[in-house]
Amino acid sequence: MVAERPAGSHAERGDLIRRVRLATRRPVPSRRNTRQSIWERARSISLIALIERVGCQQRGTRRSRLAKYIYRRTGQVQNKTESYDVIVVGGGAAGVGAAVGAALAGARTLMIESTGCLGGAATLKCVQTYCGLYTISDNPRPAVLGVAAQVVQKLRKIGGASGPIKFRGVFLAIDSEAVKFALDEVCGEVGVEVLLHAQVVRAERDGGLIRQVTYHDHNGDHDVDGKAFVDASGDCDLAFFAGASTRYGNHGFINLGTLGTRFGGIKPDADLDANTWTAAIRRARSNGVAPLSKDKSLVLRVPLSNDVIAYFVSEVYDARDAKSISRAEIRGRQQAWAYLNIIRTIKGCEDAYLVVTGPCFGTRESRHIDCVQQLKEADVLKGARFNDSIALGAWGTEFHSAETIDSAFKLPGGNGRLRDPPRSGDQRGYCKSICRRPHRRWRSDGGRLAARHGHRVRHGSRLRGCGGVVCSQS
Repeated sequence: MVAERPAGSHAERGDLIRRVRLATRRPVPSRRNTRQSIWERARSISLIALIERVGCQQRGTRRSRLAKYIYRRTGQVQNKTESYDVIVVGGGAAGVGAAVGAALAGARTLMIESTGCLGGAATLKCVQTYCGLYTISDNPRPAVLGVAAQVVQKLRKIGGASGPIKFRGVFLAIDSEAVKFALDEVCGEVGVEVLLHAQVVRAERDGGLIRQVTYHDHNGDHDVDGKAFVDASGDCDLAFFAGASTRYGNHGFINLGTLGTRFGGIKPDADLDANTWTAAIRRARSNGVAPLSKDKSLVLRVPLSNDVIAYFVSEVYDARDAKSISRAEIRGRQQAWAYLNIIRTIKGCEDAYLVVTGPCFGTRESRHIDCVQQLKEADVLKGARFNDSIALGAWGTEFHSAETIDSAFKLPGGNGRLRDPPRSGDQRGYCKSICRRPHRRWRSDGGRLAARHGHRVRHGSRLRGCGGVVCSQS
């Protein structure tokens, strides 16, 4: 339970009201008093935030009356709080799946994204692969349809996807700019309202249910009411702000973060064998080249541009802490230039240059919500089936060790597919909580798209008035 904020005393409210009256009192017009009036008006406006803070501590009509009095006295226009059936926080794969699924179920849906585009890791962290969309087999077949199929169809139409390609699992190679365009279209076609450059900073609860979130832009804070909420922030921000039980990583273990690096100027006949690149990095390391981290990675040409993507640059950091992740970003760029100089020694890569790093580090693991049910590593490895499944996933477990800077991947059991249970969720049972074993993690864009889309459609009849379901991507 989250402790309620203490209500302001009658004396405190009375004192603030007297200050408003004093600050907004209109003086006799004169040159001196005109200057004084301007000053007092500025003071009155500065009081609004203080009085609203007290007003927000009240409930019901008392809060409403105090707010109306403040705005009437100060001459400010009271912003109307908009209301939605479903509010999705985060515009990555999970957020898009949830928002589109909700809109298809007839809900008025708002998606709030802190950056300037949708796509999450695919567009902001140089992850140019969609994993988990196809079965892991000699002849891969689609494992995820719905929203994912719509996105893939749009990507293929504009040349922004190629594959499926086998590397550990099976993935689709994608172009980040094509993904931005495709997701804009998919959301627009079903009427999802999208807010970009809007950072969610607070969540208000009524008992055990979220009723309102506050997002921040360059005009300040804005409140929006909702009947159901989806946390697809990647860092469990909404659940954390709402006071849900969360944990960081898994009992002291945390996956390593990686900065995707995209290289241009690489000739068509260049040697892109991953073993060749590993050998060149190891030679450079033995000669004292630094800073470096990984020496093994996928090396892949991406669609449209034919640039080459690799995932060597890695760092350990706390994704919740701006100071920690800032240091990682700076060190990561230093590494990227060191790797570039090494890559230029490989045949066909002599003219290579950095197209983009990230632009942000790819965080593999951050906060998790403590859920009714956890998806365990054993479930993935045996290809578990659940009676209340809402989607299929087709990816294994990954661990990128912060101690050894190495990675491990375990294939899913069964026929290469996993049924995703809805009860790996929040207090009410719908938020992704991964792994009994602390060092494993189930991660796939296909699983995120499918699980969130499946949950929203399956529970479409509950969307209006269900009272604050909190969901989170893995």
